[in-house]
Amino acid sequence: MKGTRGSFLKIFLAFVCVPLLWFILNSCRILQPLENHVMDLRFFIRGEREVPQLKLIYVNIDADAISIMGKEPIPLAFYAETVKAISKYSKTKVIAIDTIFSSTIYSQLVDLRKVEEDNAIFRSLVAEVPNLILGAAYLRTNYEGGVINKAVMPFPLIYEGYNNPQNNPLPEQPGVNLVGNNDINLGLLNVDNNMSRGLVPRRVPIFAKTADTNYHTMALEIARLYYGISKDAVKIYPQRVILLGLNGKIFLEVPLTREQLVEINWMTKWNSSLNTSYSLKDIIIAKQNIEKGTPEQKRKAQDFFESFENAVVMIGQVDPSLQSLTITPIDSVAVPNVSIHGNLLRTFISGDFMVRLPLWAEFLILLILNSFVATLSISSDRIRFSANVFGLLFFLYLCGTFYVFNQLNVVIPLVAPIGTLATTLVAGIVYQLIIERQQKSRITGIFGTYVSRDLVNNMIADGAQPQLGGDEKNITAFFSDIQSFSSFSESLKPMELVDLMNEYLTAMTDILQDEGGTLDKYIGDAIVAMFGAPLAIKNHPYKACLAACKMQQCQEELRKKWQKEGDKWSKDVFRMRTRIGLNTGPAVVGNMGSSTRFNYTMMGDTVNLAARCESGAKTYGVYNMVTEDTESLVSKQSNDIIFRFVDRIVVKGRSKAVGVYEIVGLRDELSQATLGCIETYEKAFKKYLMKEWDEALALFEQSSPIEPLRPGRNLGVSINPSLLFIKRCQYMKQNPPIGEWDGVFVMDHK
Repeated sequence: MKGTRGSFLKIFLAFVCVPLLWFILNSCRILQPLENHVMDLRFFIRGEREVPQLKLIYVNIDADAISIMGKEPIPLAFYAETVKAISKYSKTKVIAIDTIFSSTIYSQLVDLRKVEEDNAIFRSLVAEVPNLILGAAYLRTNYEGGVINKAVMPFPLIYEGYNNPQNNPLPEQPGVNLVGNNDINLGLLNVDNNMSRGLVPRRVPIFAKTADTNYHTMALEIARLYYGISKDAVKIYPQRVILLGLNGKIFLEVPLTREQLVEINWMTKWNSSLNTSYSLKDIIIAKQNIEKGTPEQKRKAQDFFESFENAVVMIGQVDPSLQSLTITPIDSVAVPNVSIHGNLLRTFISGDFMVRLPLWAEFLILLILNSFVATLSISSDRIRFSANVFGLLFFLYLCGTFYVFNQLNVVIPLVAPIGTLATTLVAGIVYQLIIERQQKSRITGIFGTYVSRDLVNNMIADGAQPQLGGDEKNITAFFSDIQSFSSFSESLKPMELVDLMNEYLTAMTDILQDEGGTLDKYIGDAIVAMFGAPLAIKNHPYKACLAACKMQQCQEELRKKWQKEGDKWSKDVFRMRTRIGLNTGPAVVGNMGSSTRFNYTMMGDTVNLAARCESGAKTYGVYNMVTEDTESLVSKQSNDIIFRFVDRIVVKGRSKAVGVYEIVGLRDELSQATLGCIETYEKAFKKYLMKEWDEALALFEQSSPIEPLRPGRNLGVSINPSLLFIKRCQYMKQNPPIGEWDGVFVMDHK
């Protein structure tokens, strides 16, 4: 008992190590790429979400816009013209430009006078549009050899040790030559891919603390102006950022990860029907139509600008040639970077922030799931049941994680829990296989010497405790008995008789089980068995007849062996012959007996008739007798086995006649004389049924000398079917039947 408890404790402790291992892998972000794929699947299944309270319009610097603006460096006058038009002809909430205007992106070949004109126009724009946000980023941009180069600067991430604002660097931003001394609104364009372990931007640092001020990410800065809040009203705490109104009202509360990061809840695809977008060229053309167009053009242009009322306008580079693209979890191709800040803004305005579980909660989930599967694996002895429960648990957990994400935006880890479940299940299956193998060996060793190997294996596979009761099955019942067993058993000493019977029964039982038979019991020298139960066999009648043929062949070899052993055995042993009876039909098979002791056996009329065939074979001098039901089924399946119709009889205890046949042997092993004997015998029997006694008698006398077994030639043989019917014909001649006669013989003994 102590050993069992110790083994159980060791196995349980081993299973506890599994969730710990997966928790460590997850905590070290080794599983992050897989979790990212699962996260993308969550977004795909959930689909897009509309934010009704936010009116967001994208103004795209696309191929059409570039056709009138020219390639980079794009003259700032076009940006200024676009922003002034939107601001002048509509009342927008916010206008944000998702790009960085650096003073270092111009080549020395550019006309500096033209550059200064652009700068002046842009400075006036900043002064005139207070709700304008310009881009800033931790990048270094310069113009070399006609190509704009952007080098990444380290972002002052708190979790990477940038805790002192006095030492933090400033982002790249529009120079004084572009904005003058105006108090401008800047929005950071950086994302954090380090935490995401991939190319898809998933988290954004929403502020950067420096010595002179706090810089906000573009989406947060848009939200600030959207709610009309001053920069001082943005309160930054370790766990959250709050946008606070004058009366203490909280307009927006943003939960933080690692004191600085926010995870994007991807609401819409770039090419979504939920997005409204125009080309920058459309803005410029509409402006020109208002100023110089026809009345109809003016009206349409005014209607166009009215669509910008109370909107947040984000101007971004869209054309692939501008290399301002990113990969997202919900788009099939790379999309403009401005989509990042648009989705983050939707996250802010909707308040649908992603919720991640704390580490202790994730570990608790692993422990609970693992404990359940581990307990199931250890306590259950059915591998299939354990696997099915695992499949159900996996399905429920998977559905649960997707449901809480769709409804609550809660992200429950999936890779580590499923990895834990799978690892524990595999370990449990291996454990069960080991235990099952040990149990099977033990059970087979204990019971294999008493009952059929098939029955033992079936018991092991079923896994259930044996119970009283039975089922009706179609079987072939088998009975065998040694002819005149008492006569030669008297001539042997007890131990000699035991040795002889052990050798005989071993040989017979081996054949029986090799052909798929199930041993029911031994009754002294008799063997009781069945074919077709407990394991179903399609051709069990054929298998039973084949086993009978092989048993007779085996006994012939045993007789020769015993004769060669000389004086070891009495002469009675050399005459040993076995009678076998078979019948096919429905029977009840199962555990019969008392509640404390029972036996797997068979019952029913089919069984009784098989026993009568075995005992009735003695009357006809045959050694394999089967009913017409068995013969019919075998003959339909194969012609390998030769049968001879023997008689129609009514056995004792029954009122219905049944045809019985002798199994003569296997076709390939029978001589022509034997086949001729059968042919002549069958002709004789037809004459017998027609009451033509003389003709029948003559034919039986012809078949008698060529019978395969004949008295005087074959030891132990005293009669055969031809000799029996010679006597019966002689009797019928003297005592012919009166009236109707069907040839049925009524047996008055068992």
